[in-house]
Amino acid sequence: MRNHRPVQALLAVLSVVLLPAAGCGRSAASGEDLGLRGSPDAGAVAAAASRAAAAASAAGAEQGCMPFRTLQAFLPPPPEGFRPLRAVASTGRYGEVRVSEAEQVFSAGSALDAGELGPGGERGARQLSVRIVDTSLYARIAESIRTTTQQAQAAEASRLAAGLPVLALPTRPLLFDSAVGYVSHRPDDSGRVEAMLLVGERFVVAVTGHGFSSTAEARAVLQRMDLPGLSRLAQAPIALGGR
Repeated sequence: MRNHRPVQALLAVLSVVLLPAAGCGRSAASGEDLGLRGSPDAGAVAAAASRAAAAASAAGAEQGCMPFRTLQAFLPPPPEGFRPLRAVASTGRYGEVRVSEAEQVFSAGSALDAGELGPGGERGARQLSVRIVDTSLYARIAESIRTTTQQAQAAEASRLAAGLPVLALPTRPLLFDSAVGYVSHRPDDSGRVEAMLLVGERFVVAVTGHGFSSTAEARAVLQRMDLPGLSRLAQAPIALGGR
């Protein structure tokens, strides 16, 4: 049976990044199977992956991916009050799409809505999922992150010029020396928080979670990451098909 984990990881990032703007190695620190979460239809995943492959081909993407074990070294320690819940990682390809990802899920406290599903499908606790992704679709994802970041900067500048508070904005820019991106918070959506960073014009760092009253925890996780080191890693050449 084909392992859809790498493609699923990519689609999870695409669903956050792209939609608002317009044979595999695997590892499980928890020992859990790295199959499809929530058991979505495998045919639907394959179809989505096929569309992603077409997009990669149209963009002329020909890049190898960093091995997932290398990406795992850049996952952050748990933020204060959180504990590691699960770590998963994979490297693989589907058609012309190459994907390598490393993810760590942290858990703490209780959800605003006890019935809300966390990033991994668990109920009843605040959770943050931190995912580092390297993919042959990086150019398209990078363009979307830059566009959303620029829009967030423009909205923030407009409110500041008008003497209005910026904390009320649902999406705020995130600017680091080695990365750019944005963070969003939706208090009317069970405290959902999403942060997307483009690091070294190559890697995507995605932080998602439910049950949060602000973006403080998501920002804290990003502050704990070695973003400069990850940016330097982005310049390292990787052979096609390498792990």
